[in-house]
Amino acid sequence: MENSLFLICMSSLAAVFTVLGLLAVTMKILTGLFPVKVEKKEEGTDSAVLAAIHSVYALVNPGARITHIEETKSRR
Repeated sequence: MENSLFLICMSSLAAVFTVLGLLAVTMKILTGLFPVKVEKKEEGTDSAVLAAIHSVYALVNPGARITHIEETKSRR
């Protein structure tokens, strides 16, 4: 009885990993066939990023105003 339960668990685990592997290969093929089109945007910051910065800063420092946001390059 115990051996059959162990075999059922192991076979279902193997089936799950097989299905996940097939899904990963399918996603790799689909992203290779249909890559994301990158459009050149105007220089500047995205409005969603600005809104997120403003809302977080308003939570951290209530009543304060943001007057200038500047992007700095990473050292990496």
